[in-house]
Amino acid sequence: MLSGPIRPSTTATLPPLNDEVVDTVIIGGGVIGLATAWRLSQRGISVAVVDPAPGTGASFVAGGMLGGIAETGFAEADAASTHVIARDSWDPFLEELGVAIGRPLSYAAPGTVMVGFDRSDARAIDQLITFQRGLGLAARSIDRNELDDLVPGIGRSVRSGYFLDRDAAVDNRSIVGALLEATTGAGVRGVNEICSSVSRAGSGFIVEAEGRELHASSVVIATGAALLPDLPDSTTPPSVYPVGGVILRLQPMRGVPMPSVVVRSIVRGRPIYLVPRPDGSLVLGATAVERGFDVTVHAGDLHQLLDDGRTLLPSVDECAVLDVMTGLRPTTQSHRPIVGQSSTPGLYFALGHYRNGFLLAPATAAHLASLIASERRRG
Repeated sequence: MLSGPIRPSTTATLPPLNDEVVDTVIIGGGVIGLATAWRLSQRGISVAVVDPAPGTGASFVAGGMLGGIAETGFAEADAASTHVIARDSWDPFLEELGVAIGRPLSYAAPGTVMVGFDRSDARAIDQLITFQRGLGLAARSIDRNELDDLVPGIGRSVRSGYFLDRDAAVDNRSIVGALLEATTGAGVRGVNEICSSVSRAGSGFIVEAEGRELHASSVVIATGAALLPDLPDSTTPPSVYPVGGVILRLQPMRGVPMPSVVVRSIVRGRPIYLVPRPDGSLVLGATAVERGFDVTVHAGDLHQLLDDGRTLLPSVDECAVLDVMTGLRPTTQSHRPIVGQSSTPGLYFALGHYRNGFLLAPATAAHLASLIASERRRG
């Protein structure tokens, strides 16, 4: 059965902020905003997160892939080292987050397979891997026998592929839930409203959310693809726009073997991915369409995704559909994130992570926490 509106399956919420003064206000409660809030609170900085429903936006819909290699395409050569460093940051981040919530966290899928469906698709994958290897990124060639072990039931036309042992995936919903727990435990508080404006007030800022005014020394804008609040006149606003992506969550039939790793593929020239989840479900994604803030699931997008999925993995035909959702990827014209201080001192951006919100979240959070803590010491 298709689901209605979904909320994270966790009992953790951000307790309400009772005071009107905090050190830092973070506008946006997705994986980037929550990770940054957690890192700041660990440094003894009081934090409030302003978001009408933390953890329920694009981060809740995402595939959760950590594609340090796979996400380095022909146009991202200069981002290769950033992607690898970001991927490596997940090992200690996952361990530390597990300690914070009192239970271990693990990867949902350790490793990634990259394959092409037909000869033309395989040639495109070969060219990409050759390019990535030229940047020093590791990808091991695998034959059909190894493919059968990693991706049981993969389409018969796929004869070989590549294994990226460092690229992986996390269960995005579990990570969002864990961050809500960790931030709560660290003293982060929430204001469940939409932020309308950020304005200067002396050496700090006033953040207005549904008539409530918060006073802070610094502000982080981590609103994803949502419209930005009004910003101080001295601030150059970034250009961020939404790119929609339809994702399906499927439940395989009992006894039908499923992939144990992330599967990235090109099927008749279109990219798709399959991501197994610890609960036995399978995520199939994702289209890329520019329709503004429209999150309607269009029949053509759904048909394309299912057709490509069943072509690559025929057992998709026998899966039950658990939910279908559209996420809005926050994108810049260069497809590069905007992270750091804005043209207004004390006002920071963490925007435009596009397909790499989860991959870059720990590194982004650590970078912003370091910047803000350093600024406080200088002040």
